[in-house]
Formats: sequence, C-alpha cells, structure tokens
Amino acid sequence: MRPVVSEGDYIPGNPASPLYSLSDVKDALETWWPSSAIFDFDSALKDAKKKASRPIGLWGIETIDRKELVRLLNLEMERFVAKQFSLLRASDSLLSQVSLLGDWDVLLLVRQQLTRDRVKTSLSDPEIDAIFEGTPRLYPWLPKDSCDWDEPQTIKRLIEELAPTCLATEAP
Repeated sequence: MRPVVSEGDYIPGNPASPLYSLSDVKDALETWWPSSAIFDFDSALKDAKKKASRPIGLWGIETIDRKELVRLLNLEMERFVAKQFSLLRASDSLLSQVSLLGDWDVLLLVRQQLTRDRVKTSLSDPEIDAIFEGTPRLYPWLPKDSCDWDEPQTIKRLIEELAPTCLATEAP
C-alpha cells in the first residue's frame, strides 16, 4: 500500500509516485459520503454521561468527570467517522488504497466530513461549547471556544464584569 502524500509529491504517469493525492481523497470523501450518515450527538452524550458519572461519598450523589465526558464524546465521533470511512473504502477503489491509521492528513480529511448538517442534536451552540470548554475542537461542527485564552484579564475588566447589572434603587 502506498502512502498518501501532499499534492506536490504526486506525479501523474510516474510509476514511483503514489496512485492518488490528498485532493483525490478529499474529492472522493465529499462525493461519496452518504447523506444518511448522521451522528446522533444527543444519544452519544447520554451514554457518555452515564460512563463519566462518579459517586461522591456515601449519599448516592454523583458528579460528572468533565474530562472523561469530552474524551468519551470524541471517541464516539472517531468511531462514527472511522466506521463511515471503512464502509466507503469497501465500495470505492481509490479509498480502498488509503489507510486511515497510516496518515494524519487523511484522518483530518475524514474528520472534516462530520459537519453541522451531519450531526443530530437538540443542544444549542452555547450548550455544546460549555461541554467542550477549554478543550481542542477536533471536528468542524463544534462551535469555536468562547474563552479568550490570548487576551490577558485586567483587574479593571474583571471588576466591570462582576459589577451588578441593576441599580440599588431597582432592588426588590
């Protein structure tokens, strides 16, 4: 099996060069990815919450390990795209030559297929952002991180944000 290479290394007609390029793989994925392949985020979240819940003390109270929850959700999305890719590999001659595990660029191309219109969820972007807060976004459908990691917090800005939103005379 020949590795997938960047566009510059692909030389048509040269037997020593690979049989395909990343742009060929991208075109095949976008063309053949089934419209019926929809990831059910709500179901994955429900299952992940069960697995990520941890008991606290003897009173039967449970908490959710947020890092574990994000890890489990990312794992379910990886399984979904890997399964779809393996189904496509079985039916497409070009993709049958491509290894998902052998090339990081191919993995990124496959992840890009999980777009917002291919995900079923009842959650809003702020709710999804709260789940993945402070973690890398591996898929393009996930909302951008709302945290300003690059902007330093000044004491004046923090005081403004913590200031009451109503006047003392408006209090009940």
